[in-house]
Amino acid sequence: TSFTEQDKALAAIVRDAAKAGEAAIARQALAKMTSFTAQDQAALEAARELVKAGRRTDAIDIARSMTSFTLRDAALKELAQ
Repeated sequence: TSFTEQDKALAAIVRDAAKAGEAAIARQALAKMTSFTAQDQAALEAARELVKAGRRTDAIDIARSMTSFTLRDAALKELAQ
């Protein structure tokens, strides 16, 4: 399996875990991703899903883990609303 395919599978796990409100599982899957770009995108999607699941604090924690300053700041601004 290529790293790209592995990251796609892990991103799906991140998204599904976040939808279920399982922030710990989402964090574990994010930590195993190799591409920072893919990881940041998955983190953004997870943060959005966690807010929908009523887990704002977990969403903010995941958003803070993003490596892209621009994306992280935009995500934190979005979550603050």
